[in-house]
Amino acid sequence: MTSWNLKALREKLQASHDKADVDRAVTYMDSFDWKSKAALYHVNTANEVFSKYSGRKDEDVIEMMHRLFSEEFDAEFETARRIREFSLVAAATTVHTLPEVLAQVITVSINPEIKNVHSISFNGVVKRIMNLEYKSKLEALQESFEYQYIHAFTNTIKHISLVKPKYNVGFDEQNYHGVVFDSFTFKGKDFESIRDEKLIELINLIRTHCVKLGQDLNELVC
Repeated sequence: MTSWNLKALREKLQASHDKADVDRAVTYMDSFDWKSKAALYHVNTANEVFSKYSGRKDEDVIEMMHRLFSEEFDAEFETARRIREFSLVAAATTVHTLPEVLAQVITVSINPEIKNVHSISFNGVVKRIMNLEYKSKLEALQESFEYQYIHAFTNTIKHISLVKPKYNVGFDEQNYHGVVFDSFTFKGKDFESIRDEKLIELINLIRTHCVKLGQDLNELVC
């Protein structure tokens, strides 16, 4: 799994920054590390609780249909489905904060004179960064589908309404059955419905991208 050597960055900053700025950076790095792990925890919880229901064989689909249409609906399955839904929304909400926390680490590392945490944002850092190679990497995350989707997904949930999850039994080539999050519109842009496994992929992509940007920051700081 991709990891960011936060200790190495701290040691570099200790050689070039004053103690107050190093302490600021460490606070943000600790936050990044905690949130990165929390996102993984939520994804792992979602996968673990649903592992016994995530088969793809024909008999699994038949079994799931019996569960769904049975008069004695399986309470254990209902609980697992709910936990998967809750955990995936929590993972998406948590991973959405990583670019913003990363922006704080970048700022204190490169522009420590900017002190006001509320004036620092990921978008602002992308605009201000002077190193063109690093800027292009930040822009790649900002312009990626995973970033745009998770940004729209979490902001819709936070400010407007729930992106409704529902259990789906499919008859496609993969005999897919699982949680599907409904389509929604955010700031005039339409987003199609998405399967739980695709949402997990997007969450992991953002986390990995942010960690790699952290690795690159280590090399950028003298």
